[in-house]
Amino acid sequence: ASEGLAHSGKLTTFPWFKWNHLILVPHHHPLAQEEKLTVEQLAEWPLVTYRAGMTGRSVIDEAFQAVALLPNVVLSAQDSDVVKTYVRLGMGIGIIAE
Repeated sequence: ASEGLAHSGKLTTFPWFKWNHLILVPHHHPLAQEEKLTVEQLAEWPLVTYRAGMTGRSVIDEAFQAVALLPNVVLSAQDSDVVKTYVRLGMGIGIIAE
């Protein structure tokens, strides 16, 4: 179910697991050579990820908020296949659920 259920006043929800995310970049991208990425590094690039309310998007937003940065989300998608396609087309760095 989407994250929207957690914000419903009529339902009680319990977390079943914590979202983990992967970063997708083309092989030739400068970040592909980095061993460990930071949120600060990601903030320097256009991002392609899930739309608000889907697949842990709130976790992504919270990671940027924790370091007082705004993510440059150039495209929000419903699923990871769409994110992967736009990363392949060079639109930005992808952030998807692991």
